[in-house]
Amino acid sequence: MATRIEPTVGVSADGWVSLGVVVRPHGIKGALKLHTWSDEGGALRPGLDVKLGGRVRCVAAYAPGVLQLDDVTDRDAAEALSGTELFVRRADFPADEASVYLIDLIGAAVVDEAGRPLGTVEGFTDNGAQPLLSVARPSGPSVLVPFVAALVRSADKDRVVLAPPPGLFVDADALE
Repeated sequence: MATRIEPTVGVSADGWVSLGVVVRPHGIKGALKLHTWSDEGGALRPGLDVKLGGRVRCVAAYAPGVLQLDDVTDRDAAEALSGTELFVRRADFPADEASVYLIDLIGAAVVDEAGRPLGTVEGFTDNGAQPLLSVARPSGPSVLVPFVAALVRSADKDRVVLAPPPGLFVDADALE
């Protein structure tokens, strides 16, 4: 049975953001196969410092899903990093005025299309198919919302507008 690693939510005090996890070695020269929590949007690139296994390391090469670090040069060293979470400094994310990073949504108000408040983004996770926003509600349990165009109409650092399907934000008590 595989161990599922959940992403660390938020930006750490020293500015690091979880980008994904090392799945396994890739080849025999120390490359690492990655699972990223969402599209990393070009954040990984040669020369970038990343944190892996509690150490800051330098990216030697990157192709989608495969990372090579300067100090990991054989399969055994890569194998030792399997299951390790990968962090990148938030300040090192590429600037893109046309889009928003999930990490920047934490703390944003969540409303429906009519402007009625639904809660606040408290974090996110990934189910393998798409990211899921965790919405903390003023009363009742948090709700996981798939971050897909059919449900998320707009999103910026201050506000997320949803078109939730009927029943998604209904308390369990109301169903009895």
